[in-house]
Amino acid sequence: MLEVVEQPFQCRMAGIGDKDRRPIDPAPIVKLTILDEQDIMEDISIECPFYLLHATLWSIDMKTQYDLINSTTSGVSLRILIGSLVSSPSLLKDLDNRRAYYFAFPDLSVRTTGQYRLQFSLVHLTRNKTISETFSEPFTVYTAKAYPGMKESSQLSRHLAKQGLKLTIRTQTRSKRK
Repeated sequence: MLEVVEQPFQCRMAGIGDKDRRPIDPAPIVKLTILDEQDIMEDISIECPFYLLHATLWSIDMKTQYDLINSTTSGVSLRILIGSLVSSPSLLKDLDNRRAYYFAFPDLSVRTTGQYRLQFSLVHLTRNKTISETFSEPFTVYTAKAYPGMKESSQLSRHLAKQGLKLTIRTQTRSKRK
């Protein structure tokens, strides 16, 4: 079972080049809970080397996938969602000291303004099969002038980062300059 435990909230629109990338804030974090046939949580002492989580960009009604911008003038396609679109599992302890697998997406950026959702698909590599999928809550991508600024990192983000999950931790909110 997949659960988005750190929902994306906002993002400043990324530029066309690779140098102007602004990450989704906060970085999405997805938790994997392994259940048996009776929906009881299984012992997760097993390793999960063959699983990865893949992120894609969708409309807020979850009907349209937004992967590419097709340029009518140049005929070149650009990816709308950029950054590391896949994440490997990390076995960590949550705030209640329970072990679970977590997937983090600290460098996802979006190139066009609007409201979107992320879809996360759990893929088993050796079976070449999607095991489970879930969507994030809607989030907003702003222009540079309209962007309200980055938020302070959550307690969960800080806790998981201390255990080695690759996340950028912010101790202060960063509001828009006037």
